[in-house]
Amino acid sequence: TTTTTTPANKNKPTWEVKQHLYGLDLINEEESSRTNSVTLDAEGEVAGGAGALPLPEKYITCGKCKSLFAISDADLGDKGKGCRVKCSVCNNSWYQSRDRLFDIPTESHDMIPANKSDLNRIARNLSRDIPPSFMGVNKLYVGNLDWRTSSDELLDFFETNAKKEGDSDDESKVAVCDVSIVMGPDGRSRGFAFVSFYNEVDGKAGLACNGLECNGRELAVREPNN
Repeated sequence: TTTTTTPANKNKPTWEVKQHLYGLDLINEEESSRTNSVTLDAEGEVAGGAGALPLPEKYITCGKCKSLFAISDADLGDKGKGCRVKCSVCNNSWYQSRDRLFDIPTESHDMIPANKSDLNRIARNLSRDIPPSFMGVNKLYVGNLDWRTSSDELLDFFETNAKKEGDSDDESKVAVCDVSIVMGPDGRSRGFAFVSFYNEVDGKAGLACNGLECNGRELAVREPNN
């Protein structure tokens, strides 16, 4: 999910090379307002398209939001020690040198697209001038979830139903930072999640959602055991 940006006289990966970047947002240089997206799944298949592109064996990490991106040595151009890259998740940019590319441990890990909930959390953090890696405070356990409930639905549920006492209608709404629905090996929800907030007051207000109904199930909301 990176784009490369360099001056015209410096290393600039070609269109063909850039397509090998995992989940890359490709900015059409002739139409700067138009953005194309090429995303690969864990098997290297092009999501929503035919054919396959090989998943590079190396990866880099954005120092600001900690997102990982698969990349090959060729993606850094054919001149010099590297080039500048830009994270399309948080817009952080840095000079990436060839000697700082790391091997993807393919025997023990799969590299898959980032969860939409993680990308949304980073966007919410940036809109509040909070570090992208912030995961929130006052984490709550949320059980008895319908397996079809999405992270967006759970976020909306808490921001709609959790109210802070003594504030006006607008000020009483809580702000959810992160929603993490726990998934099983089959990729289906295990029926519980963890929800964190931007401050302790909002987290305490979230406890009032215990017993409320979401998608036909009465939720069990409490502070986690550990």
